[in-house]
Amino acid sequence: MNRKLILLIYPKHNRTACLVMKNDSHLYRINHMWNFLDFVNALELVCSKIGKGLYYVHCLNLCDKRSGDWVMVCSFTDLEGTIRLWNRTIDPDAKKPVFSWSGTVATFQLAVANLLKMIR
Repeated sequence: MNRKLILLIYPKHNRTACLVMKNDSHLYRINHMWNFLDFVNALELVCSKIGKGLYYVHCLNLCDKRSGDWVMVCSFTDLEGTIRLWNRTIDPDAKKPVFSWSGTVATFQLAVANLLKMIR
């Protein structure tokens, strides 16, 4: 189980952003991601929905300036969560995620809170 999760976003001048995701052993970056504010808002919504004793799954579609296409699936129980990110451009059958994390809900919520501080 990965414990650490770091989410960083660096807005660029052309209305895109660089998204960086890091767990204990892996770092993954999406450069020139479109609609990064929608992504941040969706993560904030996910944080508000989890931790209420229910199983919750949220799917996000991400794309970049070079027509890269990703799917991020966030799934949570009351105390634990996972994030899986697949690159549909490279792996259309979604066999192996390019980034994955599993850990506590509190770790995810802290990573999202730190991400929100970067944007606001």
